[in-house]
Amino acid sequence: MLKSKRKLFSGLVSGVLILVFSTVALAEGGYMDLQMGPRPQAMGGAFVAVADDVNSGYWNPAGICQLKEPVIGFMHTNPFNVGQVSLDYLAFVHPTAIPFIKGGVGLSYQKISAELEEMGQCTNNWADSMYTLSVAGKLLDRLFYGVNFKSINIETSVGERTSGEALDAGLLYKFNERYSLGLMMRNLSGRLSNESLSAEKRIGVAGKFMNKKLLVAVDASYKKEVNGQKDAWQFHYGAELQVTDNIFLRFGSDRNNFTGGIGIKFSMGGLMKGACLDYSYATDEELNYTHRFALALQLGGVK
Repeated sequence: MLKSKRKLFSGLVSGVLILVFSTVALAEGGYMDLQMGPRPQAMGGAFVAVADDVNSGYWNPAGICQLKEPVIGFMHTNPFNVGQVSLDYLAFVHPTAIPFIKGGVGLSYQKISAELEEMGQCTNNWADSMYTLSVAGKLLDRLFYGVNFKSINIETSVGERTSGEALDAGLLYKFNERYSLGLMMRNLSGRLSNESLSAEKRIGVAGKFMNKKLLVAVDASYKKEVNGQKDAWQFHYGAELQVTDNIFLRFGSDRNNFTGGIGIKFSMGGLMKGACLDYSYATDEELNYTHRFALALQLGGVK
Protein backbone atom coordinates (compact mmCIF):
# COMPACT_ATOMS: atom_id res chain seq x y z
CA MET A 1 0.00 0.00 0.00
CA LEU A 2 2.79 2.37 0.94
CA LYS A 3 4.62 1.51 -2.28
CA SER A 4 1.52 2.34 -4.34
CA LYS A 5 1.14 5.69 -2.59
CA ARG A 6 4.78 6.51 -3.34
CA LYS A 7 4.26 5.66 -7.02
CA LEU A 8 1.14 7.81 -7.11
CA PHE A 9 2.93 10.73 -5.45
CA SER A 10 5.94 10.36 -7.76
CA GLY A 11 3.67 10.28 -10.79
CA LEU A 12 1.76 13.37 -9.67
CA VAL A 13 4.96 15.32 -8.99
CA SER A 14 6.42 14.33 -12.38
CA GLY A 15 3.21 15.25 -14.14
CA VAL A 16 3.02 18.67 -12.47
CA LEU A 17 6.67 19.47 -13.27
CA ILE A 18 6.27 18.42 -16.91
CA LEU A 19 3.05 20.41 -17.20
CA VAL A 20 4.74 23.50 -15.73
CA PHE A 21 7.74 23.12 -18.03
CA SER A 22 5.57 22.60 -21.12
CA THR A 23 3.29 25.52 -20.27
CA VAL A 24 6.17 27.91 -19.63
CA ALA A 25 8.03 26.72 -22.71
CA LEU A 26 5.11 27.35 -25.05
CA ALA A 27 3.16 30.07 -23.23
CA GLU A 28 1.73 32.78 -25.46
CA GLY A 29 2.99 30.93 -28.52
CA GLY A 30 6.63 31.67 -27.66
CA TYR A 31 9.52 29.62 -26.35
CA MET A 32 11.19 30.14 -23.03
CA ASP A 33 14.88 30.99 -23.07
CA LEU A 34 16.26 27.44 -23.31
CA GLN A 35 19.81 28.72 -23.84
CA MET A 36 21.53 26.14 -26.01
CA GLY A 37 25.01 25.14 -24.87
CA PRO A 38 26.59 24.79 -21.40
CA ARG A 39 29.11 27.56 -22.09
CA PRO A 40 26.50 30.30 -22.75
CA GLN A 41 24.33 29.07 -19.88
CA ALA A 42 27.30 29.03 -17.47
CA MET A 43 27.89 32.67 -18.45
CA GLY A 44 24.37 33.61 -17.38
CA GLY A 45 22.99 33.71 -20.91
CA ALA A 46 25.17 36.74 -21.75
CA PHE A 47 26.33 35.56 -25.16
CA VAL A 48 24.82 37.62 -27.99
CA ALA A 49 28.00 39.70 -28.35
CA VAL A 50 30.26 36.65 -27.89
CA ALA A 51 28.75 34.00 -30.22
CA ASP A 52 32.10 32.52 -31.23
CA ASP A 53 31.54 28.76 -30.92
CA VAL A 54 29.25 25.97 -32.13
CA ASN A 55 26.29 27.61 -30.33
CA SER A 56 26.54 30.82 -32.38
CA GLY A 57 23.64 29.90 -34.69
CA TYR A 58 21.24 29.89 -31.74
CA TRP A 59 22.57 32.96 -29.94
CA ASN A 60 23.55 35.22 -32.83
CA PRO A 61 24.10 33.72 -36.30
CA ALA A 62 26.23 36.73 -37.24
CA GLY A 63 28.89 35.28 -34.95
CA ILE A 64 29.40 32.28 -37.24
CA CYS A 65 31.91 34.38 -39.20
CA GLN A 66 34.18 34.58 -36.14
CA LEU A 67 34.99 30.87 -36.07
CA LYS A 68 38.32 29.72 -37.48
CA GLU A 69 37.38 26.13 -38.35
CA PRO A 70 34.22 24.08 -38.95
CA VAL A 71 32.86 22.59 -35.72
CA ILE A 72 30.17 20.10 -34.68
CA GLY A 73 28.69 19.78 -31.20
CA PHE A 74 26.13 17.85 -29.17
CA MET A 75 24.42 18.76 -25.89
CA HIS A 76 22.12 16.79 -23.59
CA THR A 77 20.32 17.77 -20.39
CA ASN A 78 17.28 17.09 -18.24
CA PRO A 79 15.94 20.63 -17.69
CA PHE A 80 15.32 21.57 -14.06
CA ASN A 81 16.45 18.06 -13.04
CA VAL A 82 13.19 16.48 -14.26
CA GLY A 83 14.05 12.94 -15.38
CA GLN A 84 11.03 12.63 -17.68
CA VAL A 85 12.00 15.76 -19.64
CA SER A 86 15.04 15.86 -21.92
CA LEU A 87 16.60 18.52 -24.11
CA ASP A 88 19.02 17.63 -26.91
CA TYR A 89 20.86 19.93 -29.29
CA LEU A 90 23.00 18.99 -32.29
CA ALA A 91 24.74 21.73 -34.30
CA PHE A 92 27.23 22.09 -37.15
CA VAL A 93 28.86 25.38 -38.15
CA HIS A 94 31.13 26.10 -41.14
CA PRO A 95 32.42 29.71 -41.05
CA THR A 96 33.67 29.92 -44.65
CA ALA A 97 31.17 27.75 -46.55
CA ILE A 98 29.80 30.68 -48.61
CA PRO A 99 32.83 32.56 -49.99
CA PHE A 100 30.92 34.96 -52.26
CA ILE A 101 29.36 36.68 -49.22
CA LYS A 102 32.47 36.15 -47.08
CA GLY A 103 30.38 34.09 -44.72
CA GLY A 104 29.34 30.72 -43.44
CA VAL A 105 26.47 28.41 -42.70
CA GLY A 106 25.10 26.52 -39.72
CA LEU A 107 22.71 23.61 -39.27
CA SER A 108 21.10 22.60 -35.99
CA TYR A 109 18.50 20.25 -34.55
CA GLN A 110 16.85 20.93 -31.19
CA LYS A 111 14.46 18.49 -29.48
CA ILE A 112 12.52 18.73 -26.24
CA SER A 113 10.74 15.53 -25.22
CA ALA A 114 8.69 14.59 -22.18
CA GLU A 115 6.88 11.57 -20.77
CA LEU A 116 3.81 11.98 -18.58
CA GLU A 117 3.53 9.12 -16.08
CA GLU A 118 0.64 7.97 -13.90
CA MET A 119 1.15 5.11 -11.43
CA GLY A 120 4.44 4.28 -13.12
CA GLN A 121 2.86 3.95 -16.56
CA CYS A 122 3.59 6.30 -19.46
CA THR A 123 0.32 7.86 -20.64
CA ASN A 124 1.56 10.43 -23.15
CA ASN A 125 4.76 11.37 -25.00
CA TRP A 126 5.34 14.96 -26.08
CA ALA A 127 8.07 15.99 -28.55
CA ASP A 128 8.99 19.45 -29.80
CA SER A 129 11.54 19.49 -32.63
CA MET A 130 13.12 22.50 -34.33
CA TYR A 131 15.35 22.46 -37.42
CA THR A 132 17.41 25.58 -38.12
CA LEU A 133 19.41 26.76 -41.12
CA SER A 134 21.75 29.65 -40.32
CA VAL A 135 23.39 31.89 -42.92
CA ALA A 136 25.98 34.52 -42.02
CA GLY A 137 28.00 37.08 -43.95
CA LYS A 138 30.12 40.21 -43.79
CA LEU A 139 28.58 43.63 -44.43
CA LEU A 140 31.58 45.82 -43.60
CA ASP A 141 35.07 45.22 -42.33
CA ARG A 142 33.85 44.90 -38.72
CA LEU A 143 30.10 44.38 -39.19
CA PHE A 144 28.58 40.91 -39.63
CA TYR A 145 25.00 39.74 -40.13
CA GLY A 146 23.21 36.42 -39.73
CA VAL A 147 19.77 34.95 -40.38
CA ASN A 148 18.08 31.81 -39.00
CA PHE A 149 15.34 29.96 -40.88
CA LYS A 150 13.51 27.70 -38.41
CA SER A 151 11.00 24.88 -38.89
CA ILE A 152 9.09 23.77 -35.77
CA ASN A 153 7.14 20.53 -35.24
CA ILE A 154 5.23 19.52 -32.10
CA GLU A 155 3.45 16.19 -31.69
CA THR A 156 2.17 13.88 -28.95
CA SER A 157 1.51 10.16 -28.76
CA VAL A 158 -2.25 10.84 -28.49
CA GLY A 159 -2.34 12.25 -32.00
CA GLU A 160 -2.00 15.99 -31.46
CA ARG A 161 0.26 17.71 -33.99
CA THR A 162 1.18 21.26 -34.91
CA SER A 163 3.92 22.92 -36.95
CA GLY A 164 5.23 26.34 -37.92
CA GLU A 165 8.12 28.48 -39.11
CA ALA A 166 10.08 31.39 -37.71
CA LEU A 167 12.87 33.76 -38.65
CA ASP A 168 15.73 35.17 -36.57
CA ALA A 169 18.11 37.98 -37.50
CA GLY A 170 21.33 39.08 -35.83
CA LEU A 171 24.10 41.67 -36.12
CA LEU A 172 27.59 41.69 -34.64
CA TYR A 173 29.94 44.67 -34.62
CA LYS A 174 33.59 44.16 -33.66
CA PHE A 175 35.09 47.41 -32.39
CA ASN A 176 38.45 45.62 -32.30
CA GLU A 177 39.78 42.26 -31.13
CA ARG A 178 38.75 43.00 -27.54
CA TYR A 179 35.29 44.61 -27.67
CA SER A 180 32.09 43.69 -29.50
CA LEU A 181 28.41 44.61 -29.68
CA GLY A 182 25.65 42.15 -30.60
CA LEU A 183 21.97 42.41 -31.49
CA MET A 184 19.53 39.51 -31.94
CA MET A 185 15.86 39.53 -33.01
CA ARG A 186 14.27 36.13 -32.39
CA ASN A 187 10.99 34.80 -33.86
CA LEU A 188 10.42 37.52 -36.43
CA SER A 189 7.34 36.68 -38.52
CA GLY A 190 7.07 33.42 -36.61
CA ARG A 191 3.91 31.32 -36.54
CA LEU A 192 2.96 28.04 -34.87
CA SER A 193 -0.19 26.76 -36.59
CA ASN A 194 -2.56 29.74 -36.35
CA GLU A 195 -0.77 31.48 -33.48
CA SER A 196 2.08 33.96 -33.82
CA LEU A 197 5.26 33.42 -31.83
CA SER A 198 6.31 36.11 -29.37
CA ALA A 199 9.33 38.00 -30.64
CA GLU A 200 12.38 38.52 -28.44
CA LYS A 201 14.92 41.34 -28.75
CA ARG A 202 18.37 40.91 -27.24
CA ILE A 203 21.32 43.29 -27.12
CA GLY A 204 24.69 42.69 -25.54
CA VAL A 205 28.26 43.86 -25.14
CA ALA A 206 31.41 41.84 -24.48
CA GLY A 207 35.02 42.65 -23.66
CA LYS A 208 38.29 40.79 -23.15
CA PHE A 209 40.73 41.77 -20.40
CA MET A 210 43.90 40.49 -18.68
CA ASN A 211 45.68 39.74 -21.96
CA LYS A 212 42.40 38.32 -23.34
CA LYS A 213 42.29 35.67 -20.61
CA LEU A 214 39.14 37.16 -19.04
CA LEU A 215 35.95 37.49 -21.06
CA VAL A 216 33.13 39.60 -19.58
CA ALA A 217 29.68 39.95 -21.18
CA VAL A 218 26.34 41.62 -20.43
CA ASP A 219 23.02 40.97 -22.22
CA ALA A 220 19.61 42.62 -21.93
CA SER A 221 16.62 40.76 -23.41
CA TYR A 222 13.16 42.19 -24.02
CA LYS A 223 10.17 39.88 -24.40
CA LYS A 224 6.66 39.25 -23.14
CA GLU A 225 6.21 37.75 -19.72
CA VAL A 226 4.58 34.34 -19.42
CA ASN A 227 1.18 35.87 -18.64
CA GLY A 228 1.43 38.08 -21.71
CA GLN A 229 0.33 41.17 -19.79
CA LYS A 230 3.38 43.29 -20.50
CA ASP A 231 6.88 43.30 -21.88
CA ALA A 232 9.83 43.13 -19.50
CA TRP A 233 13.58 43.66 -19.59
CA GLN A 234 15.65 40.76 -18.30
CA PHE A 235 19.38 41.00 -17.58
CA HIS A 236 22.19 38.49 -17.97
CA TYR A 237 25.80 38.79 -16.75
CA GLY A 238 28.66 36.41 -17.35
CA ALA A 239 32.41 35.90 -17.31
CA GLU A 240 34.89 33.31 -18.54
CA LEU A 241 38.40 32.98 -17.13
CA GLN A 242 41.10 31.06 -18.98
CA VAL A 243 42.97 29.36 -16.14
CA THR A 244 45.38 27.42 -18.37
CA ASP A 245 45.68 26.88 -22.11
CA ASN A 246 43.02 24.16 -21.87
CA ILE A 247 40.85 24.94 -18.82
CA PHE A 248 38.17 27.65 -18.62
CA LEU A 249 36.07 28.62 -15.58
CA ARG A 250 32.71 30.33 -16.12
CA PHE A 251 30.14 31.99 -13.89
CA GLY A 252 27.27 34.41 -14.19
CA SER A 253 23.83 35.63 -13.20
CA ASP A 254 20.81 34.77 -15.34
CA ARG A 255 17.87 36.96 -14.28
CA ASN A 256 19.20 36.86 -10.69
CA ASN A 257 19.82 33.09 -10.82
CA PHE A 258 23.36 31.82 -10.23
CA THR A 259 25.14 29.98 -13.04
CA GLY A 260 28.57 28.42 -13.35
CA GLY A 261 30.57 25.85 -15.25
CA ILE A 262 33.84 24.63 -16.71
CA GLY A 263 35.28 23.93 -20.15
CA ILE A 264 38.18 21.60 -20.98
CA LYS A 265 39.87 21.63 -24.38
CA PHE A 266 41.79 18.73 -25.91
CA SER A 267 44.23 18.66 -28.80
CA MET A 268 43.61 16.02 -31.45
CA GLY A 269 45.12 14.97 -34.74
CA GLY A 270 43.85 14.02 -38.16
CA LEU A 271 40.41 15.17 -39.28
CA MET A 272 39.54 16.50 -35.82
CA LYS A 273 41.80 19.38 -34.86
CA GLY A 274 40.53 19.63 -31.30
CA ALA A 275 37.68 18.96 -28.90
CA CYS A 276 36.03 20.74 -25.98
CA LEU A 277 34.01 19.22 -23.13
CA ASP A 278 31.69 21.74 -21.45
CA TYR A 279 29.64 21.53 -18.25
CA SER A 280 27.26 24.04 -16.68
CA TYR A 281 25.14 24.31 -13.54
CA ALA A 282 22.23 26.75 -13.35
CA THR A 283 19.73 27.48 -10.59
CA ASP A 284 16.14 28.62 -11.02
CA GLU A 285 14.20 30.26 -8.20
CA GLU A 286 10.84 28.97 -9.52
CA LEU A 287 11.70 25.47 -10.78
CA ASN A 288 14.93 23.57 -10.04
CA TYR A 289 18.62 23.40 -10.90
CA THR A 290 19.91 22.16 -14.27
CA HIS A 291 23.09 20.29 -15.22
CA ARG A 292 24.26 20.41 -18.85
CA PHE A 293 26.97 18.52 -20.71
CA ALA A 294 28.20 19.07 -24.27
CA LEU A 295 30.99 17.92 -26.54
CA ALA A 296 32.27 19.98 -29.49
CA LEU A 297 34.68 18.75 -32.15
CA GLN A 298 36.75 21.15 -34.25
CA LEU A 299 36.97 19.72 -37.76
CA GLY A 300 40.31 21.09 -38.92
CA GLY A 301 40.38 18.71 -41.90
CA VAL A 302 37.11 20.01 -43.38
CA LYS A 303 37.52 23.00 -45.70
